[in-house]
Order: sequence, then C-alpha cells, then structure tokens
Amino acid sequence: MNRVVNFLVFEMTIKRKDILYTLLNVHLFNMIEEKQSSSPDEFSIIYNSTPITISKYKFALYSSKFRSIPNFQLSNSINVTGNAPISVFNEFIKAAQGESININDDTIFDLLTLCEEWETPTITQIITQYLKERADYNQICEKYTQLQNDNILSNELTDFLASNLNAVINLPSFQNYPLNTVVRILSSTNLVVDVHLLYKYIMEMFSKYGSTASVLTPYLDIRKLTFEEAKNFLNCPNLIPSCVNETLVPISIQLIQENHELQQKAEKTDQTLKLIMDRLENLEKKQSDLIVAPTIDESEFTEKIESLMKIIDLGNKRIEDLQNQIADQQKLFKEQLNELEKRAHKDVRKTNKIVNGLTRKTVGYDALFNEIKFEQANLKKGLTDITKKSSRIFNEMMMIKARQRKMKTTNIDFDGRSFNGIMKYLSDEANQNCHLAGEVEITGSTSDHNEPYQIIDMGWNDLFFTENKANQWIMFNFKERNVKVSHYTIKTHKYPNNFPHLKMWAIEGSNDGENWDELDRRAITVLNGANRFQTFPCKKKDGIYRFIRLKQTGTNAKGDFVLALTNFELFGQIYTPEEE
Repeated sequence: MNRVVNFLVFEMTIKRKDILYTLLNVHLFNMIEEKQSSSPDEFSIIYNSTPITISKYKFALYSSKFRSIPNFQLSNSINVTGNAPISVFNEFIKAAQGESININDDTIFDLLTLCEEWETPTITQIITQYLKERADYNQICEKYTQLQNDNILSNELTDFLASNLNAVINLPSFQNYPLNTVVRILSSTNLVVDVHLLYKYIMEMFSKYGSTASVLTPYLDIRKLTFEEAKNFLNCPNLIPSCVNETLVPISIQLIQENHELQQKAEKTDQTLKLIMDRLENLEKKQSDLIVAPTIDESEFTEKIESLMKIIDLGNKRIEDLQNQIADQQKLFKEQLNELEKRAHKDVRKTNKIVNGLTRKTVGYDALFNEIKFEQANLKKGLTDITKKSSRIFNEMMMIKARQRKMKTTNIDFDGRSFNGIMKYLSDEANQNCHLAGEVEITGSTSDHNEPYQIIDMGWNDLFFTENKANQWIMFNFKERNVKVSHYTIKTHKYPNNFPHLKMWAIEGSNDGENWDELDRRAITVLNGANRFQTFPCKKKDGIYRFIRLKQTGTNAKGDFVLALTNFELFGQIYTPEEE
C-alpha cells in the first residue's frame, strides 16, 4: 500500500506553545533572503559516496540536527553514512524539501529511523500516523527486533509499541523479545497496557527466564490486580522482593486507609446495634406495663400507644440503616422484627404465637426447598437426556431429509493430497474464497489476528489466532449444502515448537448450530512445530451435517488457550440440493 504525502514548508504544523521554533523558522527565512548573494542556498549531502543536491535552508527548517551543524550557513557539503538504501534516503530528502513522497510498508521503518536521526518532528508525525493506520503489529515487532539486532534505537517505534502494548503483548514475536528490550518499552511515557495482560505476561516470563524476569515487576500496578492474581504474583518463587518494594509503598498506604475506614464502619455498626438493643429492652418493658396494669385509663393508654409507635418507628429506621451496611442474611431478621413491633401493642401472647408459627413455617419451607432442589436436579438431568436424544433424532431426520431430497452428491475423498479437499473444491467452483463468495460462512469464537476464513486459502503463509480463552473454535456453515466428513487436515503456523500449536481438539458436526455430535477427538503433540501438517481420519464418518466445527478442548503446546493455525481442509462428500 502506497501513500503520497505532500510536505509544504509554509504549511508545517507547529504547536502554538512552540514559540521558539516558530521564531527560528522566521529567522531562517530572513536568512535565506539576506544570504542569497553571500551564501548560496545550494548544498550537497554526500550519502554513502552518492551526492544529493538540496536547498540547505529548506532542510534546516525541517531538521534541528542539520541546523546544529557548526557554520552550516557557510558550508556547501557534508558527508554522511547510513544503513538506509539510497532510494529511501532520497525520499526522505524530498520530504525535507517540501516535496511529495511515497510511503509504503517497505520504506516506512527506514524513513522513521532517518526522521529520528535528523530530528525532523514534522515528517515523523506524518510517518507515525501512517504506521498507526496500517497497524500490522507482527511486521512492526519483527522490524523492531531487526533494529535492536543492528544496535539501532528507535524511540518513535518504542513509543508506538508502548502505546499499543495490548495488541502486541501476546504476539509470538513480542514474547521472544529479550528482557532489556521489554523494559525499554515498558519505560516509555506513552505506555498503555491492561494490567491483567501484563500480569500474565510477567508470570510467563518468570517461567521462561526465572528470577531474571523480576526487572519487569516495577511496571506492574499490583493495586489493580485481582486478589488471586496479587497472591500468585507475590508468592511466585522467582520474584525478587526488592524489585517490588517501591510499588508496595502506595499499596500499603491504600490498605492502611481502607483498614481505618473499615474500623470506623465497624464502630458505627456496633453503636447502631447497641441503640437497637436498648430500644428493644424499652419495648419489652412497655409491653409488660400494658399487661400488668389493666386499670389504666383510656387517655393514658392512648399516650402509651403513641409513645410506643414512635419507638417502633425509630427502631424501624435504625434497622433499615443497619441493613445497608451488613450482609443480606439479616433480611429475615428485619421482617420478623417488624412483624413483632407492629403487633406488640395489641397482645404479647399473639406475638409469641406468630414467632412460633414463623419458626414452624421456616422448618417446613426448608424441607420443601430441599425437596424442590432434589426434584430440580432430577429434572435437569432428564432435560439433558431429552436434549441429547432430540439432537440425535434431529440429526437423523436431517439425514433422512437429505436422502429424500433431490441432492447432487460430490465425492471429495482423501487421495494423499492434504489440501485438495472440500474447501478447495467449493472455492474453485466460485473462482474465489468460498466464504467471500457466500457459499460457506466461516466464523470463529473470537479473533485476535486476521480472519478465520483465511485458513482455507491453501497458499496463505500467515496465521489466524483467537483470544486466550478456553474452548475456542472455528465453525463452517455450509448453508444449503450438507457434508459428510471422513478426513480433515490441519497445518500449523510458522512459529517454532512450544508456541501456540494445537495439542487437544475435537471435530464436531451439527444441523442446528446448538447440539453437536463428536466426529473425532485428539490429544497429541504431532503438530507442535513450525509449518507442520497432517491429515487425520474421523472416528465417526456416517453423519450428514450442515455445520462442522474445529474446537480446542484444552491447552495448546504453549500452555495457554489461544487457537492458532494457518490452514484447515475437509474431505468426504458434499450434498448439494438440485433445482426442481
């Protein structure tokens, strides 16, 4: 992909706060006018023995390094050497002269290196923007490795990787970075990373490098980890405690503050409970007064009722405030207490009766609940059995229906050619990838790199992989067609053994996309390596299905749950409905 970018000297984007830089540009323009006769503008940069003629004042506008050359106004040439090809250096010079240039994937990294070397922020901004829009993270990581091997430090590329670390941290090329390179990226002020992803990465580095990986720990904010993550991290035998001392200081302060707040809440709760108990004692005393003083007059009785109601209202409010702070298990206590308080002024004996009745009902409800739980478990088991039987009946009906319809049967048997199967046949028929042609819909449970339909392009040498989650899958929906699968081929990606290669998987078939029959299951390490492929026979070969699914049933060769591969093919029979 090429992009033509036009650099105009008078349209340079300059931040308002950069007043000195603006004044410098004005000063340089004035110099061009004043020095036209005494100091010619024409200048030669001799790059790797090849002379290139430029306008030195235009170049000075873009390059602060060029401006810093002593007496550059009076000189007319300079010798420089570099690793970038002469064609790329020419493009860079054109950009620094305000001319249009071509940016593509082959030249972008060399251009970015030249921008850093010559300190040209305006051109750097354009190059970085192109890089963000393209965002081929695999290529960027590999190029960064190459620059590191050549002892070329690219601050712009470092900042770019740091600001996009969530997208690159699980890539195999990033996982192979030496620790000092990762530290350099993590030290960037542009760092943006999910703390849980960084935790998983550091734990993997502990397994790979041992205690040496402790140099990564200062960049992990332990406060944002889950309890389990923090416990596993701090208990890791490879962790050097001194490396996390600084990060534990704010955590300790936070824990002290939270502990203080918790103590205050506990004291407040104790005070509220004591007040409620005092109110309950007063309530019991007033109830006794009502029973032992039957000769009390009506007005006095009314006053005591009103006083009692105020006490009850206050008790209700305290109970409600308390319930906002304590656990849900006190909900039953509140309901019973409210019931007692509402009836207390009428008859104490009735209150006792209610309490006893509630107790008996609770025992009855417990027994009924246990009985319902037992029946529910039996019902769930029965529903599971019914679902399995329904799925089997449905699949058998689809097989019968397929046999009854006028169907064209196409045999695509495995003949030793591992990639000449059903997917290639349908793609050849459509003159393009059969997913893009709408003949087959290919989807994945998740997608972290590339698209799942690309795995049926047999000349493809990149890879598709999912997110790091359990039970990842790739599904093939044959729509109006049905297939009977006898064999299948899996080809691994270009990365070496102990990277995410399939180790445990199942091939499944379905006619509704919900209920699945297992056609084959494997738990082997034969695919643990770069660009390996093998064709496997299915153990169950008689089913006719609309949906076929490749499902990862455990961890891969690396030990995580990423489903990654380059190619996949099926063999067997295709059933295509004929037009009536």
